[in-house]
Amino acid sequence: MTEEKISIAVAGSTQHAYEVTQSLKDDERFQLSWILTPRPKKVGRKQKLLTNPLHQWALELNVKYQLIDEKISHLDPELNKPDYLLVVDFGYIIPENLLAFPSNATINLHPSKLPAWRGSSPGQFVLLSGEKTSAISLIKVTSQLDAGPIIAQEEFEVEPHWTSAQYYQHSFAIASRLTPDWIDDHFQGKISESPQPTVSPTPLAKKINKSDAYIPWEILENFLAEKPDSKTHSPDNATSFLSESSIINYFLEQNSISNFAETIEKACRAFQPWPILWTIIPTIEGKKRVQILSCSVITKNGKQFLQINQVKVEGKDTTTWNEVKNIFN
Repeated sequence: MTEEKISIAVAGSTQHAYEVTQSLKDDERFQLSWILTPRPKKVGRKQKLLTNPLHQWALELNVKYQLIDEKISHLDPELNKPDYLLVVDFGYIIPENLLAFPSNATINLHPSKLPAWRGSSPGQFVLLSGEKTSAISLIKVTSQLDAGPIIAQEEFEVEPHWTSAQYYQHSFAIASRLTPDWIDDHFQGKISESPQPTVSPTPLAKKINKSDAYIPWEILENFLAEKPDSKTHSPDNATSFLSESSIINYFLEQNSISNFAETIEKACRAFQPWPILWTIIPTIEGKKRVQILSCSVITKNGKQFLQINQVKVEGKDTTTWNEVKNIFN
């Protein structure tokens, strides 16, 4: 244990950032210097001002903080120079002047087995790719996205039923437990950093938007379990309904069309709790947007089909697919 406390500032906003920060504050080896977090934003139809979990935590514990807007333009001159700036689930680009501000390093917790899946949505891409293992990584932040030297990494098994929310909860629970020791060991020179290769073995895990979770009904309906005799689309035809930039399109192109149902089931979990897998279906009331909340893969006559389980039809409450499928043409 170090005699002098390690001073640390944290940049973050989410519940995961709060949990990791709490673990550091509870550890007598550390002195929490300040928090860097987004300003409250208006959300929802009523435009209610929402304070993020880390900001709320700082208010309640009277921890010094600085609020930021669209980007980090400057640091309050009253903020002291910490030994480390820890970036956790933050979502903002760290400018060069801030990278160099801490005495030791600016570091980042990234929930993937780096160098794989650099980018803002690693958990979703891990689930879509069907990987059996992943990791939480602590790295030095550099000007190259998620490409800095690896300080520490803890591998874990990816459960086949996980949603992205469960993936991230598991990742950051490990981070909350291990990060204090990792930083202390790095501060004392007990850890040898491992440089990453320049090029990642996987594509960029880009930021996800609502359009990425769209799957056209024209192809989806032909892979449903209740239509086992439907004519199967060719791979070219199936992907032609999707935009070239679609995340689902990318993973469909990586897999055989025979694995279509499996790919969509993975997408259903990867896009939970947001943006949620969705389609537009013709109904007796006109076209309706339908969110697919859960689904599964079943095998009939040696072929895989998709079983839709739970849905939310536009303007209606969440229900089972069996209860509403008859309204569709």
